[in-house]
Amino acid sequence: MKIVSKSLVAALAVLMAGHAFAGGILTNTNQSVAFLRHIARGVTLDADAPYYNPAGTAFMDDGWMLSLNIQSAFMTRITTTDYAPFGMNAAHPGVTSHRYEGSIVSPAVPNVYATYKHNRWAAFFLAGVTGGGGRVKFRDGLGSFEQPFAVLPSAITALGSAYGISASQYSLDCSFRGLTMNLSAQLGASYRITDWLSAAAMVRLHYARNRYDGHITDIMVNPTGAALGFDGSMMRADAFFTAVAGVLQATNPEMAAMAAQYAQLTGDIYVDCVQKAWGVSPVVALYFKKGGWSASARYEFIAPMTLTNHTRQDDLGAYQNGDKTPNDIPALLSVALGRSFMDERLRLTAEYHYFFDKQADMAGGREAKIDTGTAEYLFGAEFDLSQKFTVSAGVQRTVYSTHDEYFSDVNHVLSATSVGFGGAWNINERLRLNAGYFFSLYDKRSVESVVETMAGSVPATTLYDRRSGVLGVGLDLKLGGRR
Repeated sequence: MKIVSKSLVAALAVLMAGHAFAGGILTNTNQSVAFLRHIARGVTLDADAPYYNPAGTAFMDDGWMLSLNIQSAFMTRITTTDYAPFGMNAAHPGVTSHRYEGSIVSPAVPNVYATYKHNRWAAFFLAGVTGGGGRVKFRDGLGSFEQPFAVLPSAITALGSAYGISASQYSLDCSFRGLTMNLSAQLGASYRITDWLSAAAMVRLHYARNRYDGHITDIMVNPTGAALGFDGSMMRADAFFTAVAGVLQATNPEMAAMAAQYAQLTGDIYVDCVQKAWGVSPVVALYFKKGGWSASARYEFIAPMTLTNHTRQDDLGAYQNGDKTPNDIPALLSVALGRSFMDERLRLTAEYHYFFDKQADMAGGREAKIDTGTAEYLFGAEFDLSQKFTVSAGVQRTVYSTHDEYFSDVNHVLSATSVGFGGAWNINERLRLNAGYFFSLYDKRSVESVVETMAGSVPATTLYDRRSGVLGVGLDLKLGGRR
């Protein structure tokens, strides 16, 4: 009897907005517009070095370097679920494959950098969105929300056969929204140990805020049963089960109690919850530069985080007020190698990221459904057309190692190949304008599952796909002398 409730709680308990940004499962790595146009930023000495190459800030020009970046990200999450009971949906009779889309829009995601360099020392600050960063809207719900109710006609027919009751159709109104945002601020310093080597250390403060709200209402069925006055018209499922419970109370109390419980489970459902968490992670880094060669290494320690529910309404018990959910930011190892040519007019960079996802505690113990951490392979090229103009492009391959059991239509990741391109305009000696566009081509993945329902175990197949793009503009301001 509680299969409807349990199915929805399991789905809602891991609901996350997802994001249209590059990086690991819980981490965004596109922290500047220069990343959008170039991708491999691991040896940069530009204004975004405090994030991508913090030790490299000790090689920057003396004085101040400031940067403001604004990105607009868009993603469509598409799940197509083939599930036999969907054929009883009154709006699409006989159609067993339903397509669900979630639109994620992040119209203005900012990143701010500030670096002060003097002799061999540099101090820096940055603030931005390092996880999540978008609101997802499922206007027509999701397959996992509809599946428990799609079997209502079959369950009514099976349980009501002794009383001449049957049903063949259902309908419902379902809509959910989710917002995931991890804001971070970082403060650190670097020191140039030798003419070719520097080191950096910093601390990053994380603040996570998630918001989930939505409803499943007007759950309807079309019961037929002349003896009880049901003529096959669509009616609310909770009203139907309440009527059956009343009729059977005297003759079959056990069946009446079951019908009353179904009436409760098929009533209108609302969820409105905010989750919040704080966390801190240290970061250490090295940078090497000699001749036309440069290299860097950066390690970001895990940030233990626990989300606390602040619940306004929860008709399912998925978000009990005050309950806590693990939401660690995984550790990250980043290494990069760069080489310049043609008097440094042409710069090539290769980079590797490894996110220690399996060592991070996630909601529902999802880390156990990961074989290894996320791996990323990046390559970027920059070319100075003149002293005024620079063009650049890059490519990134992100590979997740997740089991089929990790996937759900409310929370999943897909390996992808991403491409970025754009350019920079040196307006004058102090001011630079960056512009870039970044898009991802995702690997579709088909996952088979078994849905436990009130009518028994029912197989389902879901195809996962995504589309995304990020557009950005940034302005760098230099207030200093030469190295």
